[in-house]
Amino acid sequence: VHVGTATDIGQVSDLHPDLVVLNSVIQYFPSSEYLAQVADTLVHLPDVKRIFFGDVRSQATNEHFLAARAVRTLGENATKDDVRQKMAELEDIEEELLVEPAFFTSLK
Repeated sequence: VHVGTATDIGQVSDLHPDLVVLNSVIQYFPSSEYLAQVADTLVHLPDVKRIFFGDVRSQATNEHFLAARAVRTLGENATKDDVRQKMAELEDIEEELLVEPAFFTSLK
């Protein structure tokens, strides 16, 4: 058993996975820099051939998601200003990490 953070994975010398699965955890990473550090570490592990990133919150579609949440919360009589205000409120309280899809295509 090993205890550590995701960025510590490169320090575990007796671990030789060919597949790494990061499913439903990235949204809880503290920053995009942390995600980049984890991804860089994984990409450079000698035996890793595949990395699966699952259930990742998309920055690219977040505005649409916030709009849908705002309209659902406010109801059909909401004005554009009401929706914009609710979207801003929802964005302000967002705690999960959102990732641009281009991040994944830039991994090498």
